Amino acid sequence: MKDDSTKEFVIQLLVHLDILIVPKTLEQLTNVYLVPCMIKTIRPDLKNLQHHRQKTICLQYSLTQHSIPSALAFKVIGAAIISWQLKEEDNKPGKPCLYHKAAVLNVSEDDELRIWLEDNRVMVNLTNKKSLLSISPDVAASIQECLSNSELKQEPRDKHLVRLGYQISINDFQGFYINLGMTRRQWDNTLDMYDGHSMEGIMSMALVKWKESKKSKLLDAMNPTLKDLSDALEKVELDSHVICQVFREETKLRGNYALQLGIELGVSFYEVENSLYKCPKDLPGLIEDILKKWKAKSKMKTFKRLMLTLQRVNGGGVDFLQSMLKTPNQ
Repeated sequence: MKDDSTKEFVIQLLVHLDILIVPKTLEQLTNVYLVPCMIKTIRPDLKNLQHHRQKTICLQYSLTQHSIPSALAFKVIGAAIISWQLKEEDNKPGKPCLYHKAAVLNVSEDDELRIWLEDNRVMVNLTNKKSLLSISPDVAASIQECLSNSELKQEPRDKHLVRLGYQISINDFQGFYINLGMTRRQWDNTLDMYDGHSMEGIMSMALVKWKESKKSKLLDAMNPTLKDLSDALEKVELDSHVICQVFREETKLRGNYALQLGIELGVSFYEVENSLYKCPKDLPGLIEDILKKWKAKSKMKTFKRLMLTLQRVNGGGVDFLQSMLKTPNQ
């Protein structure tokens, strides 16, 4: 580093991004960090509870994605290390129980927390030395909050923003949008730009524009996050739990079928936007254009993927696809 101020800036940036972690046991020290993404130690069998099965709460959090992104996995482990003290290995005093995408922590004098990630699941075991009934509800609640906060640190994908745009009423959206740091003029410009589209679609597009705007600010070290959206919802007294719903695919979609179909299939926002301009009043042509883009670029262009997406966006065509699958030589 050229000077101490630059070094300090980089360190604080890495801490903010949860790449460098100040563990709970070392928070009084300076220049001591852990880097979870660099840990390669293979975890032991944390599922083996031996004689503690009757003293353990076992939890499992599953995502609809096939696997948990590495960035989120390390954020979850990092959040746990910040919150609770790492346990030391029984036969190796001084060596923390920190492994690749896993950790064992002392939540309290009597409570031990094991957390690890497998495929698309976060596995959590909370064991009390005495009995299951001795586990404090406050401890269990703090673990739940820690995991939720880790999830909220993620950058929203376009499909999250489109889903959210369909969950907020037009009357509430302007205040919500301004609390994201946007201006009334930017909202008016978006209304003019996409005039003719459904209001749900316009709100979804406005959220994508917010994400682009926040990422384009070179002096803003903070990328857009799900927490930004959650905080803005709370400021206008809307239910912030909807963020968890759009992330976990628990929302029901309605309205602009073409926009939802494209985004849910993984077609980029810009490609869907191009199709909307290309076929402004031709819905069959619009759907065909989007499906062609999906087929050309997707690595998962299967009947099953298309059928599941059609069901999710409440679109037609599922029966037709099923009949095609049953008909040979199609």
